[in-house]
Amino acid sequence: MLATIKNRFRRMLARRQSGFTLVELLVVIAIIGLLIGLLLPAIQAAREASRRNQCANHLKQIGLALHNYEGRNTAFPPGASMVPMKMNMGISWRVMILRELEEANLYDNIGPTSTGGAANWTAKQKPVEVYFCPSAPRSTNSTAVYESNYAGVAGPGRNGQRETLEQFECGHVSYDGMFFPVFAAATTGTNTHIPRAGTRLAKISDGTAQTLAIGERTQNVVDDWMSGAFWDGGPLNQICSRSAKNTTHRINTPLNERTEYYDNGAWKPMMVNDLVFGSHHPGVFNTAFADGSARYVSADVDPAVWRLVGNRADGELNKEF
Repeated sequence: MLATIKNRFRRMLARRQSGFTLVELLVVIAIIGLLIGLLLPAIQAAREASRRNQCANHLKQIGLALHNYEGRNTAFPPGASMVPMKMNMGISWRVMILRELEEANLYDNIGPTSTGGAANWTAKQKPVEVYFCPSAPRSTNSTAVYESNYAGVAGPGRNGQRETLEQFECGHVSYDGMFFPVFAAATTGTNTHIPRAGTRLAKISDGTAQTLAIGERTQNVVDDWMSGAFWDGGPLNQICSRSAKNTTHRINTPLNERTEYYDNGAWKPMMVNDLVFGSHHPGVFNTAFADGSARYVSADVDPAVWRLVGNRADGELNKEF
């Protein structure tokens, strides 16, 4: 009898020492998979929240740099300079504020000219981190030119405050917002109504806290961060702005592979000057206002309100954004 009990005990110990059964192993694997499935979205959301905050911080730095530039020059930089020679690119506002972003060496290396151009354009292959949104994809091509994920707001072009030129590629140019292209030379572009210099604080009559200055964008179409704008014609028939965009379309307007948007049952070409502002953050759009503040706003904001905040002086003083 005692021997029988000992044998059963030995068999029991042997079963216990043999490890998990197949069923037990499958249960453990299923539990681990379930935990990973529950935790992964939370981890991804936390990482995106961190990237979104860093994106907003970049816009805050840009907003402060713009105000430091205004303090030094009594006006904000123009959205872009247009040089006297047609079809030649002028520099963007991003180049003009490099000193305020503690990039004085890069500014000196570029060598902005008095006519709105640059002595050295190779700097477009140098990334300036503050001009990138961490949530946006980055090129891994070492010879690529670097784009910017932020554009100046040229405005909606209300009350005739826009220059209507060709409507096949670039489109019209609004100048009722904070940033728009200007002709750097006094003798060029005199037949336009576009202001001849950057926006002064006194021209923002709607209030700096209610006037949009910079917004995120997802559709760059290979615009390097240095490029501002160029013009063509004789007489003038085209102005193509690379660094400042009109607030013509709603945020995140969908575009097809031919850069067309859908409107009233048909696909229409998206003009370069209207290339939509957009966000890589789900449901949220990062902005910088004329007072230097950076804010999150809903990406589903009403298009009418979007156009209002893009205008610096339309008399609408209570813009709910």
